[in-house]
Amino acid sequence: MLIDNVNLVDIPEGCLKKMFQYWSSKKGDRLMPSRSDLKPEEFHRLLPQVVLVDVEMDPVRYRARLVGTKVVEAIGQDFTGLYFDRFPDIGFLVDRFNSLVRTRRPYLVNDNVQWPEKSFLEYYGLALPLSDNGRDVNIILLGMYYPIQDHKGSESLTARG
Repeated sequence: MLIDNVNLVDIPEGCLKKMFQYWSSKKGDRLMPSRSDLKPEEFHRLLPQVVLVDVEMDPVRYRARLVGTKVVEAIGQDFTGLYFDRFPDIGFLVDRFNSLVRTRRPYLVNDNVQWPEKSFLEYYGLALPLSDNGRDVNIILLGMYYPIQDHKGSESLTARG
């Protein structure tokens, strides 16, 4: 399931709701906030579930700037510093990023991981645009939530809503 131009009521999970509320508070009346508007100390409890994605132009490429520990734990790989186009199995993700860059609107997705060895793993992904100039998306703030982490007994930020 993919929801473009997501609103708070569309988000079923608590930590992603908090992330959306934080992003919304930082953007104010603007289309999107900048990276410098975000203060890690203000949302430090969410950082384990965050992926920051740099958007490069000419050619358009997406690079993982930061991958949170809960994301690494869930998928079994730290891809910090790597480009998403190096992973052909997740071309759909590049398409989603392209759409977000074009529309400059958040999206929410609920799906299963596309890697064969992890295809059982359900996730929610909330993608939020950031812009240094107020017009062009140059970073994507991606919040990831894996319900199985709650069931494995690992500490979760909130219960699944």
